[in-house]
Amino acid sequence: MAIRINCRVASYYALDSLEGGFALSDQNNVLVTGGCGFLGRHVVSRLAAQGCHVTILDDLSAGTPLDTADASIKFVNGDIADPGTILAVLGERPFDHVIHLAAIHFIPRCEADPGAAFMANVVGTRNLVEALVPSSSLKSLVFASSVAVYAPSVEVLSEDADTVPMDIYGWSKLVCEDLVRSASVRGGWRAVCCRLSNLIGPGETNPHLFPEIGRQIARGEALIEVGNTTPRRNYLHVMDAADLFVRCLGLSGSDVHTINFGSGEEYSVADILSLFQKAAQRPIKFVETAARKRKVDRPRLQPNTTVMRGLIGEPQRSAEDAIKAVLMEFALETQTKWSSTG
Repeated sequence: MAIRINCRVASYYALDSLEGGFALSDQNNVLVTGGCGFLGRHVVSRLAAQGCHVTILDDLSAGTPLDTADASIKFVNGDIADPGTILAVLGERPFDHVIHLAAIHFIPRCEADPGAAFMANVVGTRNLVEALVPSSSLKSLVFASSVAVYAPSVEVLSEDADTVPMDIYGWSKLVCEDLVRSASVRGGWRAVCCRLSNLIGPGETNPHLFPEIGRQIARGEALIEVGNTTPRRNYLHVMDAADLFVRCLGLSGSDVHTINFGSGEEYSVADILSLFQKAAQRPIKFVETAARKRKVDRPRLQPNTTVMRGLIGEPQRSAEDAIKAVLMEFALETQTKWSSTG
């Protein structure tokens, strides 16, 4: 059965207006690690649209090359765990800003292979920030951390809440925050540690909840297996996250900022499934199965976003917007496959 979406199909990576955004000079050279990933490609498109010269460093382990002929975007296929690769990239031009997104983000993969998570997340970050300490051109580094650094709690969590991660991923991000702060103080450049909530929207490169459900709905499946439906989370549209990351480059001074990123909207997984069914406009049965439940799953993870709103602005999109975009993405993908097979 075909799905019907009440919104106009548009490019998933097109730049929306950055309301309240910060103007960046066309002289800005920006390095984006992980620039071909879920968040990275949205960040890169925004930087290029503002006239920046962007260098992407990505090993393509969880992303695909950007389909662009934009001469202001340069792609380097490389691993941040290799110090030589980082030094070579930094030697090509003086960077004004670095946005560090490269990491293993998928928690089940981190738990299955902690060594790989340590190399990509911790060693890679150490290599990058230590190479940046002597930079005379660098103004800021913006780092993608996570609300997973916080201790389990049912309270709304401010940036000064206890940090006791429950999993390898959260632990790796907490260690990286310390590495970033230390390098920032020694290098004299600004650092922003962005503690991200769950990102949602089109272009996901890992098998998270949203893309898996969207893909199955696009195939016309009427019964979809899911994990625990009671945990409550804060979700942030990936395009809002990209806007906010770019705005961080406009902060002043050489301070170290720690900022929770989120929408302020809280949903249970069951709420999200209801939104999927509403957007798909047809009956879908979601069934909890033990195989899809995580061994460790917080009942609630809700960040306080007061600092974010005061420093860099408000998100503009809702979870429902993200779900519609995900369904459009996979509907088009499915139609393309059908067309190619005749």
